[in-house]
Amino acid sequence: MTDIELFSLMSFNYLEVECWDAPPESMDTSVVHERYHISYIGNHAVVFCLECNGLFDSDTIKAVITQLSESERYQQDDYSAMCIINHEKYIAIKQRKVEKAIPDDVCKIAEQSGLTLITAPDLRFLIQGALEFRWDMEPIRNLLFSLGRQGLVPPSYREIGAYAHYYGRYSVMSIELQPNKTIKIGDTIGIRLAERYHEESVKSLQLNRNAISSATGPCRVGIQTILRRSDLAIGQAVFIRIEKGLNK
Repeated sequence: MTDIELFSLMSFNYLEVECWDAPPESMDTSVVHERYHISYIGNHAVVFCLECNGLFDSDTIKAVITQLSESERYQQDDYSAMCIINHEKYIAIKQRKVEKAIPDDVCKIAEQSGLTLITAPDLRFLIQGALEFRWDMEPIRNLLFSLGRQGLVPPSYREIGAYAHYYGRYSVMSIELQPNKTIKIGDTIGIRLAERYHEESVKSLQLNRNAISSATGPCRVGIQTILRRSDLAIGQAVFIRIEKGLNK
């Protein structure tokens, strides 16, 4: 069993999604093979566990589509297909590409072909976040059966901007708010760090060095944080919780 196969199996176990082995590989020379079948409340999928030295490319997804055309299970109307991708496998996770891990043209092919794509780091971060912050697992389970690229946004969150600067003297990070995106005192924000998600409540908010109770982009706001400068990198996505979404 490869690392990505073991990781996928453990992920399904954490998510309480039923999983079993796909039929044994045939004697052909295909680069990809269906590895698992999963099922959850009427949703079913064929799963491919893929490893890449670099980014996930169009040749690999076309090989997946070819294999699906020969899959008896996938031919059933109620089955979808997903790929869990361990991209840039020889690079430390904190140094791997995030948004560009799956190029736009590959995402487009996936959507047109009815495939779900999620990277192993994206899935790992979501499960870690759910365990640490008690996020609702249900939206994460649903991602496994949703078309196109999934996993870039934590459940019950939406992206509002990106980290821009850190003021060490006051432990304040500045966030570049996107147009028409609002943040206010009391909101819960989430940030995708290099190796995990971070979540905290907004207790102070500044605009042009003046204390404010809310702000709407486009603008740059300052938020006091428990994070250190070393935790952050310019451009990291910042999210705001739109629902409580907590497990009881």
